[in-house]
Amino acid sequence: MPYKDPQKRNAMKRSWRKNNPEKQKAAAKEWRDSNKEKVSTQNRKQCLKREGWTPEEYEQARIEQNDLCAICGFPSDSSLHADHNHKTGKKRKLLCGLCNSGIGFLRENVDILNSAIEYLKEYDE
Repeated sequence: MPYKDPQKRNAMKRSWRKNNPEKQKAAAKEWRDSNKEKVSTQNRKQCLKREGWTPEEYEQARIEQNDLCAICGFPSDSSLHADHNHKTGKKRKLLCGLCNSGIGFLRENVDILNSAIEYLKEYDE
């Protein structure tokens, strides 16, 4: 690097990325492809942070739930989702992708969920 000063070096890197978007995109893809585990770990940490969970809290909940979904009780095909109340931000438990999506599609609304339960019961054979 021609600059020992970190600010100058970072400015030069930003300038290069701005002037070479295709090369930057290809280099970033190459790095992601060769560092899949790091990318996965970074994505998990960012997602947990966004949901208000620390990696330690997630791991503790995963152990307490024996790697099972808190709703259906089945193991997840992939990692469990850190669920939270979207209105209050309060952490709940870990859910499989299907259950997490299900309560999301039902707008986390107990009345809608009860209607869905009654609907299923009505047509249960």
